[in-house]
Amino acid sequence: MREKINEVKEIFVKNDSNVIIDVSKKRETLEYVKVRTTEQENKISSWWQIIKGQIYHMNKTILWMHLAICISIVVLVWTNWFDIHSWEKLGMIISGVLGALSFLEVGSLFFSRVTELEATCYFNVRQLATFQMTYSGLLSLAALMIFTIFTNIRLEKDILMTGIYILVPFVSTECICMTIMLTEIGRRNILLLIAAGIFSAFFWGILASMPVLYEASATVFWIVALLAGIGIFAMQIKRFFSVLEKGEILCAD
Repeated sequence: MREKINEVKEIFVKNDSNVIIDVSKKRETLEYVKVRTTEQENKISSWWQIIKGQIYHMNKTILWMHLAICISIVVLVWTNWFDIHSWEKLGMIISGVLGALSFLEVGSLFFSRVTELEATCYFNVRQLATFQMTYSGLLSLAALMIFTIFTNIRLEKDILMTGIYILVPFVSTECICMTIMLTEIGRRNILLLIAAGIFSAFFWGILASMPVLYEASATVFWIVALLAGIGIFAMQIKRFFSVLEKGEILCAD
């Protein structure tokens, strides 16, 4: 093996001997590289510049789809388009769908196979994943909050319990999607996240049809489910960014 390496080196040396190097041009190039390197080392980007960079590199198709769905939800609630008695059931279904949709944006980083660009000068997967998780989560929660407020006004129910009914499907779906994202096959196949969203919509649609779940005796169940979901999701987030920072996810993809 070492002999082959030496042979390759000799071939390069032989070919390079025929190349005429302009010493002055070489000196100018080295000086230019040195200046540019110094400028990059001393350049400090503001938060706004970082955000603009993340928006530039991310997949905007899912963002526009997510935004359109959230706006549609607000419009439907504002116009009172559907039966008032089905609001809570519909809210739980929508909550599950938004939970999966939020992760489709983060998953697009891995589906598009761009994670190999991690640690380059212009791309940071961990930073972009954080940005996408933050804005997609806030966008979904804003739509759900508006839905909850209007549901409470129209149905004249306890806004806290209505919020819990709608948040539990969202958090549980987020946990399922994060579990998928932590597996290599889940990061390579967008259909798994889509299937999780469809399953969540049907599952919570069925549960929402059971009146017994809205009785006072079931309040503890809903509160425990929400707190447990938040706790599990927090641990999953910590695990996700831990393996992402170590490069385990990037190397696996």
